[in-house]
Amino acid sequence: MRNHSIAFILLSEPASHLPSYPMKPKTNFSYATTLVAFATLVTSSYAVDRIKQNNTTALNLSGSWDTLPTSSDVAVFDSTYATVGALNSGALLTWQGVRVTSPGGIVTINNSSSGQEIALGSAGIDMSAATISMNIQRLRVDASQTWNIASGQTFNLGNSATVRAGVLSLGSGGPFTMTKTGTGSAQLNTSNTAIGNVNWDIQSGVVRAIWNGSAAWGTGTITLGGGGIATGTSFSGSVGNWTWNNAITLTNATTSFIDNQNIAGADRWLKLDSVISGSGNLEFRDTGTGFTNLDAGFIITGTNTNTGSVTIATGAEVRVGGGNAGVLDDVAGNNGKLAADSAAVTNNGTLTFARLDSHTMANAISGTGNVRVGMVNLLGGSSTSTQVVTLSGNSSYSGVTTLNNGTLSVSSLANGGANSNIGASTNAASNLIFSAGSALKYTGTGQSSDRLFTYSSTVDNSGWRLESSGAGALKLTNTGSIAFAGSSNQTRTLTLDGSNSADNTLAAGLTNNGTGATNLTKVGDGKWIISGTSTYTGATTVSAGSLLVTGALGNSAVGVSNAGTAFGGSGSLGGSLTLNVGTLFYVADLSDPLLVTGSVSLYSGFGVDDLAGLTWSGVNNGTYTLIGGTLGAGVFDSLAHNSLGSAYDIGGGRSAYFQKGSLQLVVIPESSTALLGGLGLLAMLRRRRVKA
Repeated sequence: MRNHSIAFILLSEPASHLPSYPMKPKTNFSYATTLVAFATLVTSSYAVDRIKQNNTTALNLSGSWDTLPTSSDVAVFDSTYATVGALNSGALLTWQGVRVTSPGGIVTINNSSSGQEIALGSAGIDMSAATISMNIQRLRVDASQTWNIASGQTFNLGNSATVRAGVLSLGSGGPFTMTKTGTGSAQLNTSNTAIGNVNWDIQSGVVRAIWNGSAAWGTGTITLGGGGIATGTSFSGSVGNWTWNNAITLTNATTSFIDNQNIAGADRWLKLDSVISGSGNLEFRDTGTGFTNLDAGFIITGTNTNTGSVTIATGAEVRVGGGNAGVLDDVAGNNGKLAADSAAVTNNGTLTFARLDSHTMANAISGTGNVRVGMVNLLGGSSTSTQVVTLSGNSSYSGVTTLNNGTLSVSSLANGGANSNIGASTNAASNLIFSAGSALKYTGTGQSSDRLFTYSSTVDNSGWRLESSGAGALKLTNTGSIAFAGSSNQTRTLTLDGSNSADNTLAAGLTNNGTGATNLTKVGDGKWIISGTSTYTGATTVSAGSLLVTGALGNSAVGVSNAGTAFGGSGSLGGSLTLNVGTLFYVADLSDPLLVTGSVSLYSGFGVDDLAGLTWSGVNNGTYTLIGGTLGAGVFDSLAHNSLGSAYDIGGGRSAYFQKGSLQLVVIPESSTALLGGLGLLAMLRRRRVKA
């Protein structure tokens, strides 16, 4: 395009040729000179296209172009340039912009030496109609600009063979904003650590950064308005865990994305260490191939406030928090929040919680993906973690919930297939997995759930915990057997915990892990009832609260260890029973005794007031069998209240004592005491009148 101008012509004329006009006083204007202006239509000056000719002449030479481009021109690579091969810049070249349409091959400028940069102004890079891609080794940005790249094409900063071979630098006058449009891709194959304060506005397509920290994006911000940013490349050797510190803002209802796209290198975590904000939608992707690590994906350590929808794509993993020492791919950073509480979360990949503190996710989670609490230990087990993750959303995800370590706290479990805090997967044992050191804590108002579960670990002498500490009881009603995975033939321990004293129930059967014995431990002040059929042969230890058996235990030796702790029930026990000093026997049903196959040992001084679970006003007079079994030698003689003469006053004008044989409880009115001297023995409960 030509530059038009205005011409001004000065004509000298004799004064006599000019008309006379009355003049004001004090005016010294001369009419000897007449100014006549001729003007043509003017258009604004703008960048001129300079066409690359069909040769490999260095780009700083006039023979390479129809006219050598300058800082006000756009360098154009169209069908005129049909030569295939690399071009050299020959010197620092300053252009307003560059445009690629339909050259004969990939445009490659190998300006690898310092001082031979291509410096671009506000016209930027126009590949909107490109049929081929472009490589530039060294690029300097002199103004805010747009990179418009057509679908299927790539602008690569760096060459296509060597990792991080390119250099991106900024001219004076920044900060600059780089706007990416078009559905094609731009690849920053650089290792430059001094990009500086550049802001990125990615409206469509993708920009890939193949480096860590500020060397990837500079120190500015990133705005995603429907496009995406990505790691990875087709280059091999792009490895290692990376951290990006740039604040990210989501501005468009069209879904933007972040892609951990390592194609040929080793697996990598990408830590996003700043805040993601805005109202736009976001998808986390992992479209790379060859990932082999158990854990590789994204780590969120910023307290994100984005309110749009968040999607974790199939195959992608997002970890909230950096993990804890000793775990696989532990990365520093123990904070993190996926999104604002109001954001809809669709998880079709894996969502992992790996902070070290107590924190809550209120979002409802949908999708087909898996949820994990804690990370996997380098030795194959799980590391000890103090984190308590509270999931409070009404979630519908159908994937597996795995507790690697720490505690998962929920107020809603529901039956399999129904929405709950742990989704709506089926009740199959494979959909709820515990690992060494993990725990599930129930805090609701009372609920039944038919969900079964699996314990999976390679750590010997390890175990997991179920806790009920809500306002109501948790009743796990599935009567199937708890599954084991990982290493077989190792010792396992299930711990029942919690503060709720209602009828928390475990109906599932507990078995041994192959030849490895399984143990059961009761802690916490609350009560648990074992109502299923179990065959485990390890120890049953009751150290706090109450444990009742209304089903069947296998050949397990039951020991009740601490004062005030209770054991009892109306089921059967294949092993022995030992009540230590100060412990209690819990009477679940006076019409249905606890049947003990092994020996029964009661401590010296055990009496009627050591029976728990009874309200004496509701107990009729009569004889009741509490334990159907055989007392150990000398046990009966050491009991308190073991005869009519030592009967215990239960109030209301009545007394009770133990009768010899199976452990029996005799309740009589005071006036009948003399008639009952021949009756035997049976019972165990607390040292106060009523033990509830």
